Amino acid sequence: ADFDGVLVNWKEKGHQVELVGMEPMEGTDAYKLKVITKEGDVEYFYLDADAFVIIKNTTNHKIQGAEVETESYMSNYKNVDGIMMPYTIESKMKGQTISNIVFDSLLFDKEMSDSLFIKPAPASK
Repeated sequence: ADFDGVLVNWKEKGHQVELVGMEPMEGTDAYKLKVITKEGDVEYFYLDADAFVIIKNTTNHKIQGAEVETESYMSNYKNVDGIMMPYTIESKMKGQTISNIVFDSLLFDKEMSDSLFIKPAPASK
């Protein structure tokens, strides 16, 4: 898994990035980037022209043999230890929201108890 995303160290990862142009997006101008991964997958990223944060990402997936486009919208950015992070991520497929993730807080490199990762017991009936 690429936890950093395809844009971080893209050249070292063997991806290609092309500036497609500028488009209005979510009330601001956005740079549109086309990314071709080393596996040949194509993604588009829309970066806010002022803040240089991702405000939209589109990808194509095959689901049961059909090509389907997924759109992800990132918003509500906050500074977390010097890194701008989206606190809201909404994903859409065919114009319908399929998930909406809202974070209360984000932490980097914090100690966590191993007990947080223990599988809970099955619920009794």
